[in-house]
Order: sequence, then C-alpha cells, then structure tokens
Amino acid sequence: MQKLGSDYNGRCQAYAAALDAGGEDELAAALARNVYGSGDADRARPLARYMLAVVGVLEKASVVDFEQAKLTFPDPAALP
Repeated sequence: MQKLGSDYNGRCQAYAAALDAGGEDELAAALARNVYGSGDADRARPLARYMLAVVGVLEKASVVDFEQAKLTFPDPAALP
C-alpha cells in the first residue's frame, strides 16, 4: 500500500510540475513515462493536449457550474 501511495504521489507531483510549467513537452514526457512506460513523449502528446484542454475548462468553470455538472469537456478527436 505504501508503494502504491508513493507512486501515486510521485505521479501527481510530476503532472503538477508539468502543468505549472505550462508546457506540453513536460507533460507529454511525464505521461509517456507513467501511462505508456515509455520515454517517447510523442506517443503521449495527444493525451497531454487533451489534459491541458481539460485543465483550461476547469480553470474557467465556476463552482456552481461544477456542482451542477454544467461543464463541457473538449472532444479528444477534435484536438490537433
């Protein structure tokens, strides 16, 4: 259980640092390591783009929108 918690915390910190940096490259690299078990950031780039788009939606949402489930998430297929 401790290993699971440690792994989770490590991933959260890696994603938070990448999101704070605002860079798709950093986030794609972290996702490639943690989701795909790969060093190939290009493989995770679509997921990074989607994650950044979702963060943008959440940052603009009000508490009321969130509570009432009035959020519209982006269509992954529509992202570049």
